[in-house]
Amino acid sequence: LKKAHGHYSGITDVVDKDRGRMLFHRCCERGGDSLEDRSFDFLARASPSAPFLVDFQRLLPIHILLATAPCTTPHMIKRLVAIHPKSLTHRGTRGWTPIHFFCMRLPTYPRAVMVLHMLLDTKLGRKALRMKDDKGDLPLHLFCVACADLRDQVDHEIATGLVPQNAATRRGRS
Repeated sequence: LKKAHGHYSGITDVVDKDRGRMLFHRCCERGGDSLEDRSFDFLARASPSAPFLVDFQRLLPIHILLATAPCTTPHMIKRLVAIHPKSLTHRGTRGWTPIHFFCMRLPTYPRAVMVLHMLLDTKLGRKALRMKDDKGDLPLHLFCVACADLRDQVDHEIATGLVPQNAATRRGRS
């Protein structure tokens, strides 16, 4: 990445035609899947304006990172919030803040509690938690929907025999 940036200065600032996303946005989609913290820091330095730029859906990189990245690291989130603190209250598609997107993830995400605490440790994070979307839903409403969907999925797996009964009992279901 550094070598390509050295040869093609400004490669990180090119916007794709499909979704209006820069390389930084695209890398946020992948998160910790194939992007480690050092590379993320390099991208943030190579394209300092990227955390402030929205794509065609009015999404900032932090929306994308919290919504889709499979292995988002706390470092990446802290870095984006440090660069652009007001990004936590930015409304994207459907009037959702990054915390709305995060709350729609499955609650089984391994770092969910740590990330949520990190987001709520900031004044703007707590403000975003009280912001309603275009339909009047708070992030907490979306989290409850995600939990209900997960419970329905587990109940269906138990009912169809995809999960052994003893595993269901360990989960508190009979």
